[in-house]
Amino acid sequence: MSTPSFSRRDFLKAGAATAALAATASLPGTRGLLAASAPNYGGKAIPFGLQLWTVSGAFTADPEGTLAKLAGLGFKGIEFYTTFPGGRDAKTMRAMLDKNGLKAVGYHIGGLNTMTDDMLKQTIETNQIIGNTRLGVSFTVAGGGAFNPTAPTTTATKKEWEDIADSFSALAGKLKPHGMATYYHCHRSDFARINGETTWDIFFSRASKDVFMQVDLGHMGTAGVDQIAGMKKFPGRAKTVHVKPANGGDGRLVGDPNDGNLAKWPAIFAACEDKSVGGTEWYILEYDGGDMTQVEKTAARLKEWGKL
Repeated sequence: MSTPSFSRRDFLKAGAATAALAATASLPGTRGLLAASAPNYGGKAIPFGLQLWTVSGAFTADPEGTLAKLAGLGFKGIEFYTTFPGGRDAKTMRAMLDKNGLKAVGYHIGGLNTMTDDMLKQTIETNQIIGNTRLGVSFTVAGGGAFNPTAPTTTATKKEWEDIADSFSALAGKLKPHGMATYYHCHRSDFARINGETTWDIFFSRASKDVFMQVDLGHMGTAGVDQIAGMKKFPGRAKTVHVKPANGGDGRLVGDPNDGNLAKWPAIFAACEDKSVGGTEWYILEYDGGDMTQVEKTAARLKEWGKL
């Protein structure tokens, strides 16, 4: 039986092909598979921040150490929630940010009631000190019903949601002279339907274009909403985007097998980074009830993807 000839060139080609396949198979989401090509996650076109609610326990106990840890992991920005820990003032918090090379890229100030005129002046002053220009509302209660982020049902009317949108538009007008903007962050319940329309679509169809969307990719995915199609409806308004898994259980991580967004991440990132679709300026990692271990593991994953 004759032995086929195998030139040095053939040997080098075979080795290169094997190495490429092995590298692809080691990527998150493709482990154990010899994929034809590696997923393209789009590089570092947009910086990554972190919503501090993810590490609220650590941040409350040791804010300076927590910020230093996040900066060391590669995060460039911080999104705040409610008040600063331990009664610290805005100047102290700004000094911590500056020391660690971090930017304030958003602030969840609570419900719309916290943006009324008697509180707005102080809110503006606080955010000017910390260098934040984006003031967000993380929930609103329409129709007097209880807020439920896990059940997409509503007792509200379309008119009530349009009135809420008008309130946001008025707020955006008050913030604009200060170089600030407002945004609304979605939960699963924001995709309840009224006569076939989601309340999210009713809201953003009505609100001024100065009101931007904070798309939560986890909540949208869990609600069964196509995130890319959702951004295309309101192009260029997904200025900040919460990066988290969809349809996962406790302890789920971005890029893990139980991440319902796993196969979609390359396309989602591409849509966010397209100015005619998402127009995204910041990605913001968030885990509800998370901890630093989750953040560390996800930071490693994002670095493997070339995003952090």
